Amino acid sequence: MMKRTLRPVTLALLLASILLLTGCMSFDFSALTVEDDAASVEAEATPIPELTAPLYTDYDAVYAHYGEVSMTADTIVTLTDRYGEPAVEEDSEGNKMYTWVFEDGYGFTCAAFPSGTLRAKVVYYEDMRQFRDLSSSSNLDNVINFDKSIDFQTCVGLFRGRPIEVAQIAQEEGAAGFARVYCWLDQQDQIVQILFKSDGTVDSISYQLND
Repeated sequence: MMKRTLRPVTLALLLASILLLTGCMSFDFSALTVEDDAASVEAEATPIPELTAPLYTDYDAVYAHYGEVSMTADTIVTLTDRYGEPAVEEDSEGNKMYTWVFEDGYGFTCAAFPSGTLRAKVVYYEDMRQFRDLSSSSNLDNVINFDKSIDFQTCVGLFRGRPIEVAQIAQEEGAAGFARVYCWLDQQDQIVQILFKSDGTVDSISYQLND
C-alpha cells in the first residue's frame, strides 16, 4: 500500500481537534489521515519541513509543569494565580487557548469551558517530532491495519517504545473521567496519534507515515 507524506501534527492542530471532539468548533482534518466511525480522509502529499525545535530528552522535565495541572481542581483563575498571566490565543470561532511556558522551556496549554473549568490540558511543544527520542517507537506501519477494538496496553505492545501523553480532555463539564491523547513516534518522524475515551477504548486515530 502506498503511504503519503503528511504534514506534522502541530500544537494548534491538536488543540483544534480536541475542541472539535468536545463539540465546540468546526475543524478541517485535511492535514491528517484520520480514521473514525464517520470517515477516513487522506491529505495530498506534502514535504515534511525540517525540524528546528530542540529534541526533548528529559521526560521528567517535559512533564513537570503539565503534571502539576489538575483537570478537576484547577481553573484558568487558579492557574493564573499560581503561574502568572498566560499567553492567550483566540481562534476565528472565539475559542481561547491559554499557554504557560516557563524559564526551563517547558510548559502546558489549556482550553476551558465558559465557567473557567478546564476542558483540556496539553503538554507544551512547538513540533510533535520533538518527542521522537523519548518515544523511540517502531512498527508504526501497523496502524494501517489498526483495529479500533484494541486497548491501550495492546497499543503499547504493537508500537513499542514509550507512549507520549499529549493531552487530557474533559468531553463534558463535570464528567468523572477524561479522554487522553497518546502519540507514538519513531526516528523516521512517523507519528501515530490515538484519542482514547475515558473508559480506555479507542475514539479516533490519526497518523503521519512517510513514503
